[in-house]
Amino acid sequence: MRKHLADFVAEDRDALVFTGAAGAVLRRSNFQRTCNWRASVATVGLPGFHFHDLRHTGNTLASRTGASLADLMAEWVMPPPGRC
Repeated sequence: MRKHLADFVAEDRDALVFTGAAGAVLRRSNFQRTCNWRASVATVGLPGFHFHDLRHTGNTLASRTGASLADLMAEWVMPPPGRC
């Protein structure tokens, strides 16, 4: 991850960590194809793992470092339908 950040991500605090080929935001409509998600997660032994599952993983890790429920809710609130 450090190498990816150093090689591909701008220093700007709001820089995108992962982008499409043209450097734009990855959209739901092109994510699977762009990232080859299914093959990638199968390769690391997580077949059936969905991108959305990372939200749960992130919340679990944050809670283990002392984040309160209020912290988690403020940081990880779900966007309105159709906007994620």
